[in-house]
Amino acid sequence: MHVRLCAFVAVLSVCFSFPLAAANPWRKLTSTHFELYSSVGDRRARAALQTLEQTMEVFAQFTRSRPVLDNRVRVVLFRDQREYNQYAPDPQTAAFYTANDLRDFVIMRQLPQDTLEVAVHEFIHLLVKHSRMQFPSWFNEGLAEVYSTYRPEGKDVVIGHVIERHMRHLAGARWLDLDLVLNLDYRVTPFKDPERKAMFYAQSWALCHMLLFDKKYTAKRGALMTQLADGKPAKQVFSELYGASTLDMLDSLRDYLGQRVLMMWKAPIHVDKSRIEAEAVDVEDMEIGLVFAELHGVMARFEQAREVYGKLTPDDWRVQFGLARLARRTGDDTAARGHYERAIALGADDGALFTDYARVLQALGGDPAEVTRSLARAAELRPGDAAIRTWYAFHLVDQNEPFQGAEGTGRHSQGRCRERIPALRGAGHGAPAVATGPARPQRAGPSQEVRAGAARRACTRTHRGLSELGREGRDRGAASGAHAAGARAKARSDTARRRTRARPHCRRTGGGGVSRGLGGVPHPVRREAGRTQGQSARPDRHQSREDRVSLWHPGAAESPVYLFTGP
Repeated sequence: MHVRLCAFVAVLSVCFSFPLAAANPWRKLTSTHFELYSSVGDRRARAALQTLEQTMEVFAQFTRSRPVLDNRVRVVLFRDQREYNQYAPDPQTAAFYTANDLRDFVIMRQLPQDTLEVAVHEFIHLLVKHSRMQFPSWFNEGLAEVYSTYRPEGKDVVIGHVIERHMRHLAGARWLDLDLVLNLDYRVTPFKDPERKAMFYAQSWALCHMLLFDKKYTAKRGALMTQLADGKPAKQVFSELYGASTLDMLDSLRDYLGQRVLMMWKAPIHVDKSRIEAEAVDVEDMEIGLVFAELHGVMARFEQAREVYGKLTPDDWRVQFGLARLARRTGDDTAARGHYERAIALGADDGALFTDYARVLQALGGDPAEVTRSLARAAELRPGDAAIRTWYAFHLVDQNEPFQGAEGTGRHSQGRCRERIPALRGAGHGAPAVATGPARPQRAGPSQEVRAGAARRACTRTHRGLSELGREGRDRGAASGAHAAGARAKARSDTARRRTRARPHCRRTGGGGVSRGLGGVPHPVRREAGRTQGQSARPDRHQSREDRVSLWHPGAAESPVYLFTGP
C-alpha cells in the first residue's frame, strides 16, 4: 500500500509541475512584433494580437515615430484571476508591463474591454520607452490613458474617447494642485492614497487630452512632445509655447472640460493579416516553463524562478542560460560562469548568451582570448546587432589581436577605417565606456600605430565594417533632420486641411435629457461657489487655488459635438 501511495504521489508531482499548463492547454500565436502565449482560446488571443499590432500603427502615425523593437514583445494572456495573481505585482491590476535586457513583457488576464484598455495602456509605455522619449510622469500616464481609448470603427481607428471613471473623479473630488501633478515622479514617490492616485491619473489624462486635441494647442503638439521628452519642466514649456502660466493652463483645462466641442483623432489603420500567423500552435511544458521562470526572474522572485527551472530538464541549454542569468542577478558571477559554460557545451546558439558570457569573463578577469571568441560567436549569431559588432571591434582594438579576414566581409581603406574609429566612439555605438570618449584614462598598452592597425583589421572582422556603421550614423542624422522638416511642413498642411474638413465630420449624440459624451459621461459645465447651477461663470482669478480646483461639477447641458481630426 505504501509503495502504491508513493507511486501515486510521484505521478501527481509530474502532472502538477506546471499547474497552469496542465489545467489550461497553452497555445502560441506569433506576429511581426509579438509572441503571445494564451490559455483563453485562439479567437480571443488573435483579437488581442490584432489590437496590439493596430495600436503600434496608431502610435506610429500619431507621433510620426516608429519604435524599433530588438525582439518580439512577449505577451502572456491568463484565463482567470487566480493564474494571473501568481505573477502580477498587484492583484488589483488587469495587466502590467515589465522588461529585462532581452525582451519586453505585457502580462494580462481575461479580455473584457476594460482589460484590453489596460493592456493598451501598458503597451504604450513600452512604445514610449523604445522611442527613446523620456516624458514626465503626468504626460507619460496621460498619453497612455488617451491611447487606451483606442476603438476600431469600420476601417478606421479612433483615439480620444472620454474615460468615464476619470470624469467621475474630476466631477466629484478635490483636484490635486497642478504644480504637484506636473512635477511628480510617481516612480520615486508613488501615491499611497488610492483616491489621490486616481485623481493624478484623471488630471493627467484630461490635460493630455486638451493638449493633444484642442485646436488651440494641436499646432504645437510636436514641439510640446519634443520639449517634454528633452526634460524641460512643464511650466517652462507652457510659458514658451503657449505664453501661459500653470494657473492659466488650469483655467483652460476647466474651460475645455466644460465646452460642447471635443476633438478626437481618427485615421484609417490597416494591419496586414500576414503579420499574424494563420494558426496557433501548441506549447510544450518545457517552453511554457521557461516563459514562467523568466517572468519570475524579471519580477525579482528568484526563489520561485529557481523552483521552476529545477522542474525542467537540466540538459537543455536554455535552462542553464536561465540559471546563469539568475546567478548574475544575485551577484554570483562565478556560478553564472559555470552555467554559461555548460550551456555552451550543450550547443547554445543565442547571441545574447555569448555577450553575457563575455561580460562575466571580463568581470572575473578571464582570458581575453576567450572573451574574443565569445564576442565573435555573438556577432556571428546576431549579424544585425550594431552594439555587439562595435563592442567586438573595440575589443579587438584594445587587445591588438591578429586577424585573418572572414569570407563575405568587405575590406576598407586604411584612411577610412582610421576616420571611423573616433567618430564611432563619439556616437556611442554600444562600445564599453572604457573604450570611448576623449577623456579615456591613460594606461600602458599598445601604441597608437598598433591600435590603428588593429582597428583596420577590425573593420573586416565585423559583419558590415565600421565604416558602414559610421555611414549609418550620418544617414540616421540626415534622415532625422529631413524627417523633422517634413513632419513640420505636413503638420502645417494637416492643420489647414482639418480646419476646412472638420465640420463635415461632426456628429451629435442623440436624445434629450442629460447630454452624455462618449462612454455615457454627463457633459461637464463649470459651477462656481455661491452660484446656482444655472449661473455658471468664469472663475474669479483672485479666488484661492484650493477653492478653484474643487468647483468643477457636471450638469445638464445640450448634447456635445465631437469633431474628428485626421492623422
